[in-house]
Amino acid sequence: MKITYQPFEKNEPLKNLVREKLNIPSNIAIDLFSNSMVALNDITRGIADLHPHKRSIATLGALPPPLREIARGFAKQGFAVQEIPWSVALTMDEQKAALLATLDTLKKDTLFVFGCDVEPFTGAFYPWNLIKEELSKKGIFAINYQSPASLRSGLKIPTHGTEAVIVDPLWGEKENLCFVIKGERCAGEALLWGDGVFSEEVLDRACSAIKSVRRFGHHEENMILNFERGLKNLLGDSIGILPLSAQRLYDRAVIFAHGAGGDSVVRALQEKKYTVSTADACYWDEPHMNSWLPKLGLTLEDAQSSVIFPLDEIQNHENILNDTSQIIADIQKKS
Repeated sequence: MKITYQPFEKNEPLKNLVREKLNIPSNIAIDLFSNSMVALNDITRGIADLHPHKRSIATLGALPPPLREIARGFAKQGFAVQEIPWSVALTMDEQKAALLATLDTLKKDTLFVFGCDVEPFTGAFYPWNLIKEELSKKGIFAINYQSPASLRSGLKIPTHGTEAVIVDPLWGEKENLCFVIKGERCAGEALLWGDGVFSEEVLDRACSAIKSVRRFGHHEENMILNFERGLKNLLGDSIGILPLSAQRLYDRAVIFAHGAGGDSVVRALQEKKYTVSTADACYWDEPHMNSWLPKLGLTLEDAQSSVIFPLDEIQNHENILNDTSQIIADIQKKS
């Protein structure tokens, strides 16, 4: 007879290995989870159980799955779910003033603010740096989700005891591993009793994915901005672009083909073998998608007319600017 067992406290050496590989300070706790859904449930519900007198939470920006399901779950439990509005069109000073004014209106029993580090379609950074200091002063926890794209700006290490970061470097892969790195006050009863079983091999892959992720500098920024402004120069006011002051990842170009429709432009470009996408609901067969981008201060028309170009497409196809401008102009003439 064979008996399968897990060595006692096997995950502790793995956590120490993560700390060593990623240079995480000793005052920052580390937890390991099989995926982001379990990680998000564990940190949010663990904190909630530890503070049962606080019955309000807040969200920052639009929530993709699985964060959206977490908010719905808290709402079903009777929590007040508040939204913190934010506009990418504002300058940094304007954003900070608006955000601080909103924070002052949050309910006194607000437990945490949570959301993504980066908006998934536009690559715009949510303004965590503008609010987490104020949240710490108010005793409100900050819970920030880092997707693989977000990691291109570097791993976010908590700087306050009330701050936690969910790090998801292997999102979408068959074998996953998600880290939660958190300040000393982000303690709570674990959602699941017992430790998950993780191999050192998958841990190495997760840490390597974080350390080796491609970073972008001025060269990529200039390439993206030149492409966006090039289209605007060719097509004029019928093209919208993100404000130059926007804090964003320069791994994609984002344009708004007003009067053309993102779905139509994307499908025409795909016929020419370009790999592009859009937030237009028609493209995703998802009726709720158009409510997403307006939470960034963009219009509903922007959401429907958005076209997203990966950096590699712009780098590898010298005709993409002319092809795109011609396709958009043709569709706009027919509309």
